[in-house]
Amino acid sequence: MSNKAGKPSPINSEPQIAAAEMPENRQWIAESAYYKALARGFIPHHDQEDWLEAKKDYQALLARQRKNGLVSLRQA
Repeated sequence: MSNKAGKPSPINSEPQIAAAEMPENRQWIAESAYYKALARGFIPHHDQEDWLEAKKDYQALLARQRKNGLVSLRQA
C-alpha cells in the first residue's frame, strides 16, 4: 500500500498472515494430523488428507473461540 507520494504507508505495510499459517498454529495442526494418522494406524497416502482435516479443525476451533470472545489479539 502506498501513499500519494509513492512511499509505503506505515499502516498495513507488513504482509498479513492467516491465523492458520502462524508457526504456533502450524504446530497445532501438525500434532493433530499426527494423531489422526495414529488413529488410522498410519495407513500410507493419507498425510495430505490428515493435514487438511486438521487445518479445518483448527479453523473451526478459532471460529468458536472468536464467537465466544476467547481469541487473543495475536490470533485475531
